[in-house]
Amino acid sequence: MRRLGPLEWGVFVLMLALAVVVFSQVALRYLTYQPLAWTEEVARYAFIWLSLLGAAVGGRRGAHFAVDLLPRRLPPRAGRMLRAGIRLTEAGFYGLLAWSGLQIVRVTHLQRSASIDLPMSIPYAAIPVAALLLCLFSLRQAAGELRATLR
Repeated sequence: MRRLGPLEWGVFVLMLALAVVVFSQVALRYLTYQPLAWTEEVARYAFIWLSLLGAAVGGRRGAHFAVDLLPRRLPPRAGRMLRAGIRLTEAGFYGLLAWSGLQIVRVTHLQRSASIDLPMSIPYAAIPVAALLLCLFSLRQAAGELRATLR
C-alpha cells in the first residue's frame, strides 16, 4: 500500500470537507426547507481545488490516460527517449498553463464571491498550483526516463 504524501492528504481533506458541506446542505434543506447560503459556493470552490489537485495526484502517479503504442514498439532505448520527449512536451504545456493561470489569478483578485466574500483569486489559484505541480512531476518523470536511457 502506498503512503499518502502531503498532496494526497490535501485531496483527502478537501474531499472530506466537500462531503460534509454537501451533506449539511442537503440535510438542512430537507429539515428546514432553507439551506445555508454559503454551502453551495464553498462546495463549488472545494470541488474545483479537489479536481485539479486530484489531476496532479494522477500525474504524479503516472495514472493519466496515454497511448503508448509507439514507445512500446521501439527498441527500449528509443522508447525511453520518446517517453522523455513526451514528458518534456507535457511539462512545457503545464508550464504555459501555470503562467496563464497566474495571469487569471492576478486579474480576478479584486473580484469577490457572492456569499462568502472570498477573493475570486483563491478558487482560480487552483489552476496555476495544479499546473505547476503537473509540470514538476512531468519533469521528474522525464529525468527518470533520461537517466534510464543513459545507463
